[in-house]
Amino acid sequence: PHQFRSPCAFRGLRLGGSPVLGAGRPGGVKLSGQALHARQLTLTHPITGETVVAIAPLPPNFDTLLQRLRQR
Repeated sequence: PHQFRSPCAFRGLRLGGSPVLGAGRPGGVKLSGQALHARQLTLTHPITGETVVAIAPLPPNFDTLLQRLRQR
């Protein structure tokens, strides 16, 4: 998370759910951590050289947060 917090802090941006850069409960949604999510990661396997793709849907509380922020 530090790799994300530092650039955000430099730009004066807030990071939802961050105790350092956040605003507590962004959009009134309780988060278990920071509002960081990678929808897709693509990596090269270190032994086989194969491309490995991992895809993860947004957690339900992130969907709720995005809906509330879009309504503002």
